[in-house]
Amino acid sequence: MAKAALDKVRQAEQQVAASKKALQEELAKPEDQRNQAVVEALGKVVASNDKEFRQLMVQLNAKNPRMYQALS
Repeated sequence: MAKAALDKVRQAEQQVAASKKALQEELAKPEDQRNQAVVEALGKVVASNDKEFRQLMVQLNAKNPRMYQALS
């Protein structure tokens, strides 16, 4: 059970990192080459992924505080 929870947290953490990287890459483009729709969509993805990660961390803390402490 603990391994499955840890795997979910790690996967969510990777999704947060990947979506933040994609957003940063889009924002790094010159303004005239930047796609505002992509920026807005990626912003929503980052927020959603971050929310999911935080929820998983709360669940992990409730089920296994030691593992939570090791990850935070």
